Amino acid sequence: MADEFRKARILLVHDIILNHTSDEHAWAQKAKAGETHYQDYYYIFRRSADSRYLRAKHAAGVPWNRSGNFTWSGEMQRWVMSVFHHYQWEPELLNPEVLIQIVDIILFWANQGVDVLRP
Repeated sequence: MADEFRKARILLVHDIILNHTSDEHAWAQKAKAGETHYQDYYYIFRRSADSRYLRAKHAAGVPWNRSGNFTWSGEMQRWVMSVFHHYQWEPELLNPEVLIQIVDIILFWANQGVDVLRP
């Protein structure tokens, strides 16, 4: 499709969501299963006063004066940052591995011929 669009001088635009994953995503499932490596892929807290909360607050750039930013995960017995919906978990943007994964996703779509990625 990308080649056909290019021949017709049409830009291929792809909306891409990188600021959260579903709680059904493979990373979230592994985090729920207790894999601490994948729990580090998200902003997960024992309590809201966790020291990582302050880093998350600055990294995510979201309003913190409203309720509903966190969802209780019974599987992990932890709070997960979920700014938009309870099932949309916020990735730990300060984790270099997460950043590499995000760059990999962007490069994948660019290599598929997408001209514009809209966040």
